[in-house]
Amino acid sequence: MKQKRNERGITLIALVITIIVLIILAGVGINAIMGEDGLISRAKRVKEEQKIAEITDKLELEKVTLYVNEQGPITVGTYLEHIKSKGIIEQEDIETISEVSSNITVEGKYIFLVEKEDNENIKIEYLGAVGNTIVNLAIPNASQIQFTPSDSTWEVTTVQQALDYLRGEM
Repeated sequence: MKQKRNERGITLIALVITIIVLIILAGVGINAIMGEDGLISRAKRVKEEQKIAEITDKLELEKVTLYVNEQGPITVGTYLEHIKSKGIIEQEDIETISEVSSNITVEGKYIFLVEKEDNENIKIEYLGAVGNTIVNLAIPNASQIQFTPSDSTWEVTTVQQALDYLRGEM
């Protein structure tokens, strides 16, 4: 006669598999929260974007207020004096580029371009944070570049070869 085994407990294999599954789930969860594009980094990025939008709105609101008070177009200088009087910026926060264009630093961190447009409007554009400024470069497209090598047998295989050729180093 066969004897029945008592099968009340869990096996060692089932326990190991359960622990492995829990470790995998913990790793995925930690990566989702702490990873490069995790919850915390996304929250920091959104907080920064919200702060920039808040400052932009404040600058735009002061511009509209000044337009109404002056009953017409204003100069960049008038606008900068107005936001200085409101305590948004200080004199040292202004970097004059030209008569119609200045960079301002708000809250010691955020750099904005204040520029008079051809239509007499004052344009306010976020450029970046101090030490991390966005540089706007005009990059020509292929139709704007003309190049004819003097050697008709020359073939470009790398960018470095093209640069060397243009410098006369080939």
